[in-house]
Amino acid sequence: MKHLIISAFVLATTMHMQAQIVKELRVNTAGIIHTVKINDVAAVCFLAGSTYKVEIETEKANQPNVTVTETNHQLTIDAIHKQNSKRCIAYITIPNKPVTIIARNVASCYTSPNSILELDNLQFDARSVASIKMNLISNVFNCTFNAVAYAEMTGSANRCKFDFTSTTDIKMGKFKIKDLDLTAHSGISMSLYVSRQLKSDVNNVMHFDLAGHPLIVKE
Repeated sequence: MKHLIISAFVLATTMHMQAQIVKELRVNTAGIIHTVKINDVAAVCFLAGSTYKVEIETEKANQPNVTVTETNHQLTIDAIHKQNSKRCIAYITIPNKPVTIIARNVASCYTSPNSILELDNLQFDARSVASIKMNLISNVFNCTFNAVAYAEMTGSANRCKFDFTSTTDIKMGKFKIKDLDLTAHSGISMSLYVSRQLKSDVNNVMHFDLAGHPLIVKE
């Protein structure tokens, strides 16, 4: 009986430890990174910093199911979620260097609260993403959104190229853009602020709110 009690206690302790949420540092590099690719992660938090860093926050038992690799100037974060995983966040610190971010099957992408991501040149490709909420200051910002349900951005950019397909709610009225090349097909609601020049190809967008009084250039 005593051995059974001890075994039950050890099992309960082990299960408790495995269920604990822990944050692990996976990558911290000053090397050259051209691309950051994120697959199947529940949430991604972007932070500004001087080097690239990736931290994974999830249950201790789930940590082995999230892989982070650095190969050929690319950081790749892949998650294989177990059904009992309740939390999985990738914290990605990015220095102010040109970078392409690719997000696939991600529930939420966001910048750290009360912080600004400053990137001179950012290419952002999001497909099958439920929510994007970012505060960004950039010189060149090009993004492709495909099957993105909600995107809200604040900050500013000088030159942008947007390609939106099958989006639901794009809120960029507080994201100050000077020049924009816009392609948008099959959307429900979209609000933008462009102050200087807008080149647009917009089809099948139910509601389009444009502020800033830019010069409209037809294709």
